Order: sequence, then structure tokens, then C-alpha cells
Amino acid sequence: MMSGGPYTGSPNTLFSEISACVDDGQQYEFIINPTAPPTASGDGAVALTQEAVFDSDYGVPRCANTGSSCDSRALLDGRGTVTDGNEPNLSNTNQKGAACNDGNSGSYHFDESIDQITVTAGDIESGTPVPSGDFIIEGGRAYVTVKLYCWSTGASDTADIYLTQDASSPDSGWQFLASILCPGGGVQTITQAFDVLRGTNQSIRVNFRYNGSNSTCSNGSYDDHDDLIFTVKENPNITLPPTQPQTQPPTPAPTQPPTPVPTQLPTPAPTQPPTPAPTQPPTPAPTQPPTPMPTQPPTPAPTPSGPQTASYDATLGAPKCSHGLSCDSADLLNGRGTMTDGVETNLPNNLNSCTDGNSGTYHVDESIDRIIVTRVSGGDGDLTEGDEVTITATVWCWSTGSSSFIDFYYASDASNPVWDQIVPRQRCPSGGQHTMTASVVLLKGSLQAVRANFMYGSGDPGENSCTSGNWDDTDDLVISVKPNLATQGIFATPGKSKHDDVQGQGAIVYVEKDAEADEMEKKLQQMNQSKEKPAEDDGNIGKKGKALKVKLFD
Repeated sequence: MMSGGPYTGSPNTLFSEISACVDDGQQYEFIINPTAPPTASGDGAVALTQEAVFDSDYGVPRCANTGSSCDSRALLDGRGTVTDGNEPNLSNTNQKGAACNDGNSGSYHFDESIDQITVTAGDIESGTPVPSGDFIIEGGRAYVTVKLYCWSTGASDTADIYLTQDASSPDSGWQFLASILCPGGGVQTITQAFDVLRGTNQSIRVNFRYNGSNSTCSNGSYDDHDDLIFTVKENPNITLPPTQPQTQPPTPAPTQPPTPVPTQLPTPAPTQPPTPAPTQPPTPAPTQPPTPMPTQPPTPAPTPSGPQTASYDATLGAPKCSHGLSCDSADLLNGRGTMTDGVETNLPNNLNSCTDGNSGTYHVDESIDRIIVTRVSGGDGDLTEGDEVTITATVWCWSTGSSSFIDFYYASDASNPVWDQIVPRQRCPSGGQHTMTASVVLLKGSLQAVRANFMYGSGDPGENSCTSGNWDDTDDLVISVKPNLATQGIFATPGKSKHDDVQGQGAIVYVEKDAEADEMEKKLQQMNQSKEKPAEDDGNIGKKGKALKVKLFD
């Protein structure tokens, strides 16, 4: 019969003893713990859970002893110097590798942060983590659990998970495990299983990013990067798979060819000389002339059109550029409405009848002077679908600039524009003339448009994506975009993509396709997020300052 203390028998014996106890009139409590640490095979050591401590040599939390798990606890909680959530020992990335600094924008548990990382021996079965209770051991299985705080709905936040088998030289071997989109907003937990590699000093890195592309160290202002080093139990029985396959192919390859070679030589000897003699002269003659002929015409065909200066398109009601490597509005947007000393040519210069404010004086009050669109990567080719471009708006900011703001918008069809705000609202850095920028990836469409909406105060853009204040200016620039046949499938085909979730080993994995097309799609997905970071507002902006200016100068 059982007595007090942990039960160590088999399950069958346990149930027999429970049955024998039920009629003795006593009350019993049976606690069955299926994950109690087992004894490791061979040496009799018990695998215990390990709690990481900060290791100043590596600059990250580390579990120095082997065990069944390694937990960062609160050592990673927060991000950089984010408001109300400074991360202890930031940035908690391995200082034996390249420097990787966290972004410092936002607030704790409102914006993105990594709270905790745990590595556990075991696997993920049907989406559920199942700890083995055994050691994290070379050649075994383990899974990483990451506790995150995801901004808003989580739709813009992704965690990239990497593993290196040598924490003393991390950058030489980061192995990509998964990129997992936040399943929702707020506190979320994600898991990813992996094979434990050879090496006793291994590390997990989590790169948690707002938009952007998969990376070991992204550089966004809301991004967080954390490492956890864990000690792996050595397994003397582990074998390296590449060793045997490489020794077998060379063996049969040389043994078969020498056998038929001597038997065929005497037979075809008299028939070979006459055969090549007549066939060699005609062969090179026809093949050489046609080769250079088709290769020369394509070379001059894609001659770049060079930088383009816009001209006013009366049908569209805005400046428009032909195909080229850039598009410049030049002086066509200079000024605003009918403001004093700065009447805008062909006002209001936008596609859907937004009205500019007419108050104030040129280069005292707000106005857009110029818009230029250029390719981010440079080069001399014409702007093409899939290119990432930078929109640069030259603006005049009133007074100290603290009350002057700009919104950037993009539409893939200038003939029927549906405006998407592509970056959060930006405030002028100071008074006077400044350049403000935003970037966007060009989608499918031969005639596309960008918009700058420059305003006094923080107005509501409304359904037409333009504010209507007395000092506000809205200008559009239309660009001609060449088709990109290599990316047509991305725009037109609704099939599986790298961002389609597929369940595998308890984590989100992705269906891979052509690397160039995939990189393009990631940019398109990134730039087409439905939600954007809100602009920070000090709450002190109102009409009071401008009203005072009106009384003094108007």
C-alpha cells in the first residue's frame, strides 16, 4: 500500500493501490505529476529547471548549468529605454557578436516588447508544447517559448526566432527557425520547436519588429532584440549525418565506367574518323552568326529615360511625370491657394478636389514648395512596379514648426485614387524650410500618385484624405510606372504566399517561393498594413497660437 510522499511506481500499480484504498473509510488526495523531472539515462543525474542570471561576459541572461529548461524570468522584460519599461542590462544581445540596439520609442505594454524567453526540452505535438522533463541534450528536441507584448491588434508585429550552436561566436552561425506574426494584441505567447544541435553553449535570439523584414537585428524604433544562452548536455552518442553520405557516391562512380570502355574501343574505331570530319565544318558556321544577333537588340531597348520633370495634366488636375528614374514637381506646387505673395499655379493641384486654405503669407505660413519621388536603391532604370521609392516634400513650417504637420499618402491608381496613409503624421523639426520624407513600395498600376497633406495643427483628413484648415495645403504628384513581369504573380495570384500561416510543429511556418519575388512581397505586405503607429502629440496644439498671430499680423 502507498504511504505519504511522492509515488514512484508504475501507472498500473498506482491504479491498483487506489482501488484498494477506496473502501477503508479514509479520505485521500492523489496528485499525479506527469512532468516530474525524470532521471537521465546513464549517469543518474536529475534534470532540473534552470533560471538564467545575467552574464556580464556575454551581456545576456545565461543558464550556466544543464537542465530540463532555461528561463530568462524578468531579465528581458521591457525594451531599451521605452517609457515606463526600461529593460535591465539593455540591450541583452550577445556582445561577442555585432552590436544590436533596441528601439526606444513608445511606452511599456502599449507598444512592442519581449517580456520573457524560455527554452524547454520536449516537443510540440498538435500545437501543444509537451515538456519531456529530460535534459536539453545534443541531438534531442526542444522548444522556445516567447512572451511578447503586441501593439494594437498585433497585425503589424512579427517575431523572428534564431538559434546558434556556439554562443561564443554567435554571428558565425545564426540559424533561422521561424518568423511568427503576433496572434493578437496585448500579452501573447508564441512557441517554436527545434532540433538541438551539437554544442554545449547555445543561444536563442528573438528579433521582435514592427513591420520590416525578417532579420537577426532589425533597426526599427519599436523593435526589440533579446538573447538567451542555455547549456546543452553533451551526447557522446550523437552522429553527424553528412559523414556517411559523402563517402558512398565516389565508390560506385569510378568502378562502372572503366568496365565498358575497353570493350567498345575496338568496335567503333574504324567508324569514328569519317563521322566527325563532315560534321565539324557545318556545325560552327550556322551557330556563331545568330548568337550575337539576338543579344545586341535587347541592350539598347531598356535605355533609361533619366530624371523626369512633371508637367501639369489638366485632365487629372495635378502635375504628372512620364516614365523615368525619378519624378520632380519642380515649381508647379510652389505656394498655397491664393495666399499673399505665393499664389499656387493651377491650384489646388490634387486629384479629388481638396481645397487649400488661403490665409497667411508665402514663406511665413505653411506651404508645400516641391515634391520629388526617387527610387530607394538608386540605379538608372525607370520606376517599376515593386520598386521602393522615397517621397521628399519640401515645405515651409510656420514659426517654431511645432504646430505644422504633414501626412503622406499613396494611391496605386491615379485615375481612381484610393488613398493609403503610408507613415504616421510627422511634425516639423523647426520653423522655416524643411524636407520631410516617407517611403512606399509601388504596387501594380501604370499611373500612380503620391500626396502630401501639410497642415497647421492636427486636423482630421476626412474621407478625401486631406484637411481643410485655413493654412492647410494638399498637393499630389502623378508618376508613370512600368510593369514588372517578374512580380505579376504577387499582385494577381491569390495562391499560397510566405504570409499564409501553415501549422507545423506547433508554430507558424511559411510556404517558400522564389527568393526575389518573396522579398518583393514582404515589402508589399509591409507597406500595405491597414494600421499605422499613431503620431505622438504633446496635447498642447490648438488654435490659440495661430489665432494670436491672426490678430497681430492679418
